[in-house]
Amino acid sequence: MSKEKAGLAKTVSFTVLGLAGVAVVWFWFMSGTAGAGTGASKPVYYEMDSVVVNVSRTGKSNRYFKVKPVLVVNHESSLNEIKHYSPIIRSRLIALYSRESVDELLAEDGFDSLRERSLDEVRDVIASTDGSHSVSKVLFNEFVIQ
Repeated sequence: MSKEKAGLAKTVSFTVLGLAGVAVVWFWFMSGTAGAGTGASKPVYYEMDSVVVNVSRTGKSNRYFKVKPVLVVNHESSLNEIKHYSPIIRSRLIALYSRESVDELLAEDGFDSLRERSLDEVRDVIASTDGSHSVSKVLFNEFVIQ
């Protein structure tokens, strides 16, 4: 009987050690996943007022271009800074949009190209203040050429 008890004790020991190992691995993976989720913050969207400018068309009369930029801000803590500099950002975007032509805006890559150049203008304003890239994208909620 003592051999049976010894065999049973080994089986129980290995089972307990195996379960403990599984528990350690499980907790290790779960803590890594939880840490990754808390480190990434959700982006904040700052919707600017609509901008309306005249745009030219080759050989034809001027037309209107209306766009409503939305800035994708990486951290909520940067939002106050974006709001503070929004008059400068708006002025730079108006200047950028005023230089556009209808043909450029209607080109196949015109929309995406304008978003990228808008992002460059916004980042230029922000970088001159603190050097950070707190704005990751510029989206357009309105994009009208009339």
